[in-house]
Amino acid sequence: MKKEEKICEHCQQNFSISEEELILYKKVEIELPTLCFFCRIKLHLSFWMFGKFRKGKSDLSGESLITVLPEKTRYPIFTLTEWHSDKWNALDYGIDYNPDISFLKQLQNLQEKIPHPHQNGSKNTNCDWCDDVWNSKNC
Repeated sequence: MKKEEKICEHCQQNFSISEEELILYKKVEIELPTLCFFCRIKLHLSFWMFGKFRKGKSDLSGESLITVLPEKTRYPIFTLTEWHSDKWNALDYGIDYNPDISFLKQLQNLQEKIPHPHQNGSKNTNCDWCDDVWNSKNC
């Protein structure tokens, strides 16, 4: 099997799929990518929160927290524990779909209203200054 040449559906640049990748895609029964690596990364990272660590307070309890989320957000920030708790009801933020308004605009409006957790990760001990870390201790 040889590498396959494709044209990215987004940027129209040529990209290659190596023989090893073709074998993997076939083995796990995944369709071949239609986007180049850089366009796939842009798509993947478009919802990723990047920022500097800062101190803040939970909009639910006022508890101190450390987060990478911006200081002036359009959405409430809860501690991760609060976000996973029953102290708030996600259904309170539900909205009806309006076909007369762009779906993406409605998604943006929804994302600006719903609470966001101050960090991602679970089963961490003493890892306040970490984000997107899992099963870690004292980092």
